[in-house]
Amino acid sequence: MGVEKFVEYIRHVRLVFPASPLDIVIGNSGGDYDSFISTLMFSYFQHLRNGRVFYPIISFPADNLKLRRDIVHGMSIIGLGEKDLIYVDELEGHGVNEVQLVDHNVIDSPLVNGKVVGIIDHHNDGNQYKSADPRIIEVCGSCSSLVLREFAPEVVKAGLDDKEKKFMSAAILLDTDGLERRVESVDIQSWKGISYNQEVGTLSREFIDAKANIEGLSVYDLLRKDYKEWTTGKIKLGISSTIVPLEEIEKDKEAIGNWIRNRELDILLVMGAFEKDGKFTRELSIHSPSVHVGKIAMLLKEELHLEGNGPIYEQKRVEWSRKKVAPFAIDVFSTLTK
Repeated sequence: MGVEKFVEYIRHVRLVFPASPLDIVIGNSGGDYDSFISTLMFSYFQHLRNGRVFYPIISFPADNLKLRRDIVHGMSIIGLGEKDLIYVDELEGHGVNEVQLVDHNVIDSPLVNGKVVGIIDHHNDGNQYKSADPRIIEVCGSCSSLVLREFAPEVVKAGLDDKEKKFMSAAILLDTDGLERRVESVDIQSWKGISYNQEVGTLSREFIDAKANIEGLSVYDLLRKDYKEWTTGKIKLGISSTIVPLEEIEKDKEAIGNWIRNRELDILLVMGAFEKDGKFTRELSIHSPSVHVGKIAMLLKEELHLEGNGPIYEQKRVEWSRKKVAPFAIDVFSTLTK
């Protein structure tokens, strides 16, 4: 069973996407390559296991696909097209029965309202859906590593060809910087288990270069390209992650203001991660129409090791990506008032 069978399955579930209530699998609202591939793999391997179809829902609208150039690149490897996928905005008007969550463990889309029956994730445990089975929440570099481990017999059964292996294994390398950072034993085991023979550094660079390609994207596009939001207490918080120095973002105050208004945010954090003079660097900028920015900075400064006086701070605690910053910010912002 080769790549044609996998693509055939994804296209088939797209074509038979029903009007009736659905069983679905969905990744987190940030919609990175890890969420994307974990969603497709879960649906495919679950179907191989017992014949059940959990419709794979891509966690962003179709018009956002152009912003995810690593995903577009991965799709091109196996011949998947934009119209072969089912996107989260298509859930509007549909009922949802059962939900499998991958790459997050608390529902983060208002369009998803079914019963959570399974979780595979590598973020902090939100302590919900205790009866979910499986309920796998384990710290590691890539959620896709956990999916590959869970479905190890089906991975063998699928008889994956090299194109499929490349498509499915890329998230492990993207999320661990080529097995160099945030890597755990399950990441190594899953990478070895899928038995893709291309050299790690070459494959990593191929997908990192695709992800880093921001040619033609506006500041507004960059803010929405890799974005997540939460409500904590009375505060609606959004965090945009980008790979450009934040001075490039700060040049377009109008775009920042428009994004804040369109998402109805109380606080927007913009996190930049990039190399500067050969050194990995993180920056943070803070924006709020309703809370004093200085007060927000004080809440974050000590834990994130922020340096500077704004609007752009250097984040010296470089090991803290959004995955770590978000739960901390949600906690400390919970008592803020507008």
